[in-house]
Amino acid sequence: MAAKQGESHHKAKLTEDDVREMRERHAAGESIESIWLTTFVDLGIESCSTIGYAIHRKTWRHVR
Repeated sequence: MAAKQGESHHKAKLTEDDVREMRERHAAGESIESIWLTTFVDLGIESCSTIGYAIHRKTWRHVR
């Protein structure tokens, strides 16, 4: 049985749309810390490394 990934994982706090938005904002020059502080702290994401991993495709690799 394959492990659930992305939104289908029971502990997911991000959505695929969130990941796309983060990647677009970072590509436009916004820092990872700024993205985290302005949007994702409110979602309960406790570390900006979570955002960095998603942006750099260490996690959420399936999102295009």
